[in-house]
Amino acid sequence: MASQEGQRDGIVRELEKARRELLDLTTRNRLLDTPRHQPRAKTVEVVDEKADEIFRLRVGEGKKLAFLPRAPSSPEVEEASGLDGINDLSVFSIEGSAALDAGEGGVAPRHVDSRLQTTLDGPKLAKRLLQLHIDARSALEEQGFNILYLAMGFLRWYEDGRLDRARHAPLILVPVTLERTSAQAGFRLSYSEEELATNLSLQEKLRSQFAIRPPDLPTDEDLVPTAYFAAVAQTVRGQAQWSVLPDDMALGIFSFSKFLMYQD
Repeated sequence: MASQEGQRDGIVRELEKARRELLDLTTRNRLLDTPRHQPRAKTVEVVDEKADEIFRLRVGEGKKLAFLPRAPSSPEVEEASGLDGINDLSVFSIEGSAALDAGEGGVAPRHVDSRLQTTLDGPKLAKRLLQLHIDARSALEEQGFNILYLAMGFLRWYEDGRLDRARHAPLILVPVTLERTSAQAGFRLSYSEEELATNLSLQEKLRSQFAIRPPDLPTDEDLVPTAYFAAVAQTVRGQAQWSVLPDDMALGIFSFSKFLMYQD
């Protein structure tokens, strides 16, 4: 009996070793460096939302969420910012004002409605969502698995000796689908009901390069995003300028194809 258990443990260790060897630990991997706030990035940034509320609506209650384009700003503001409005998060940032318009429980109505606020205007948002939908559908048809995720919470980290270049790695990856009733209708985001994904690339990067062991992702039923983010922040507290961005979210393509065969 002990011999069989030893053999089984040995097989598990070898599978784990093989899985980790397949991980891409370079910054070309979106799981280690997700493009943020870039006009040409193939993501949809979600802003001025609360991770716990989005998780509750999306995973806990299974609600479908629509997308809200950014509020239009004047040409003068866009010219002054030099960002053409794409990265101008000030149109959503209401820091310190939550108490002024908070509803029951201190949560603002905009944080519990069925619309995700974004940084893109209407036409650009529609185009970006359509491309994500096409890419995700093609991967599902050709490879047999979903690669569209809502990334919730990011670790802002730096490579050794490169404090001038911030990297952003997602902490929670919620598998989702984009749906619409017609070509003219807007897309809605739905939870695919698959298991939440752990960012194994980030875990291995932190372990092998920085000797950091981040906490494992709790089960769906036990997961409270802000509590998990706080636990991650605790493990990286010794790293200069590193930080956890708990309410940062982005919809995008994240491929796990290199190690799907080794997942339980």
